[in-house]
Amino acid sequence: MLNVRNLSVRRGHIQALVGVSFDVNDGEVVVILGANGAGKSTLLGCLAGLYPPVGGEIRFNGDELGRLAPERIVRKGISLVPENRELFPALSVRDNLMLGAFHRYRREKAGLADDLSRVLELFPALSVKLSRPAHTLSGGLQQMVAIGRALMASPRLLLMDEPSIGLAPLVVREIMQTVRKLKEQGHTIILVEQNARAALRVGDRVLIMEQGRVSFSGTPAEVAGSGSLQTAYLGRQAKK
Repeated sequence: MLNVRNLSVRRGHIQALVGVSFDVNDGEVVVILGANGAGKSTLLGCLAGLYPPVGGEIRFNGDELGRLAPERIVRKGISLVPENRELFPALSVRDNLMLGAFHRYRREKAGLADDLSRVLELFPALSVKLSRPAHTLSGGLQQMVAIGRALMASPRLLLMDEPSIGLAPLVVREIMQTVRKLKEQGHTIILVEQNARAALRVGDRVLIMEQGRVSFSGTPAEVAGSGSLQTAYLGRQAKK
C-alpha cells in the first residue's frame, strides 16, 4: 500500500529525516517508536503533505505523493490525527467532525450521516456532546474528536501522532482499544507513540527511529525479546 524509499526532509537548518525507507501493507498497524526529536512526527507530517521532501519518494497505491498539497493527499486516502489534536476550539463537536469530510461533501453528502453514526458508535461518549464547543471537552474526549474527524475523511491509511499524549492511564487504554477496533475493521494505521508498551500490544510491526533514521524494523515480539530495546523503550531489563 505505502512504499517509502530514501526519504529525506529538512526543517529549516535541521536535517530531520535521512534516507528513511519502509513499507506498510494493507490492514497493518505499524508502530513507530523513538525518542523526542527522532523524526517521528516529521515523518507523519511529510506523509500528510505538511513537509515537502528534499529527496526520496513516497508511493501510495502506486501513485507518487512527493510534493502533493495536503488536501490532495487527503483525497488520495491518507488522513492525519495530529499531535495535540489541533481542533477548532470554538466550533461544536459535530462541526469539528464534519470538517474531516470537507472534500467529500458535494459528491458524498448523502453518506456522511452514516459515517458520522459509525464514528459515534466507536465513541458513544461523543453522542451527547455534539453541540458542545470542542474546548469544553476533556483531553480524552478531544482526542476522540480528533480521531473521529480523521475517520470522517474515509481514509485508506490513518496516521496517528501520539494519540495518548497527556491522557490519564484509563483513557490511554480506551484509545488503544479504539486502535485495536479500527484494526479489526480493516483499517491500515501508522501509529507514532511514546507509550511503547501500550503501542506494542496493538502493532503488527515496529519501526524505531533515531536521529532521523530507521534504526530497527521488526515485530513487537522481537522488541520484547531484545534486552537493549526493552531497556531503551520498555523501561525494563529482559528476563534471563
